Amino acid sequence: MKVLALDTATLEASVAICDDLKPLAQVHRKVTTHSDHLLALVDDTLRAASLDIGAIDAVVCGAGPGSFTGVRIGLATAKGLCFALGKPLVMASSLGALGSLGGRGRHPDALTLVVVDARRDEVFAGLFQGAKPVGEEVVCAPEDLLQAIDLTAYQGAELLLIGCGALRYETLMRALLPDAQFANDHRIRAADLLPEGLVRLEAGDFADLESAVPNYLRGPDIRAPKTPA
Repeated sequence: MKVLALDTATLEASVAICDDLKPLAQVHRKVTTHSDHLLALVDDTLRAASLDIGAIDAVVCGAGPGSFTGVRIGLATAKGLCFALGKPLVMASSLGALGSLGGRGRHPDALTLVVVDARRDEVFAGLFQGAKPVGEEVVCAPEDLLQAIDLTAYQGAELLLIGCGALRYETLMRALLPDAQFANDHRIRAADLLPEGLVRLEAGDFADLESAVPNYLRGPDIRAPKTPA
C-alpha cells in the first residue's frame, strides 16, 4: 500500500511517500506559512519517489496538536486530495510521530516524553512507549509538566525528551528531569505517522472528509477584540 503522509503541526512541514512502513521519499522544509508550500512539497515528494499522485492508495495526515493554522491547512489539503482521488484519509497524532521516532532502536519499556512548543508560554506534551501513547496528550505551562503528566509510576525507566518545546525550554526540562536524555533530532517526520496510521487504515478507521477536525487541545490563538468601555 502506497501512502502519502503529511504533517504541518510545527513550522517544519514534512511530506512522505511510503510503501507500508518503508519510506520511498521524504521532504522537509521550514516554512513561515504552510499554505504557500505544502502542495509544492507534495509534488516534490512524488517526483522523488517517481510516482504519480494517482498511485497513492491513502493519505495519512498529522492531526496535531500543534500550530492552530498549520494543522488546519494540513487537514484541508489532505481532505482535498482525498476528495479528488477518491481515497481514504486517516489521522494520526503528530506527537505520536515524535514518540515513534524517539522509541526507535530503544528498549520496549523505554519512554519518550514529547514536548512541542504551543506558544502562549505553553507546551503540548504526551508520553509514549514506542508509538503507543501512555495516558492523554495535554497542554500546560512548561513548569507544570510533571503535574500534567505523572511519571511517578515509571521511576527508573529510561526516558527520552524530544520535540521543539523540549529544545525551547531545555534549561527547565533538564532541571525538571535531570536523568532524561535529549534526542538528537526534534523534527516531526511525516513517515513516523505511519505506525499509527497503518493500524487505522487496516481497521477501516477512516476520517470523515466533511466533519473531521484536528486535535487542537485548546482554543484558537485569535481572540475577539475587547469592547470599548
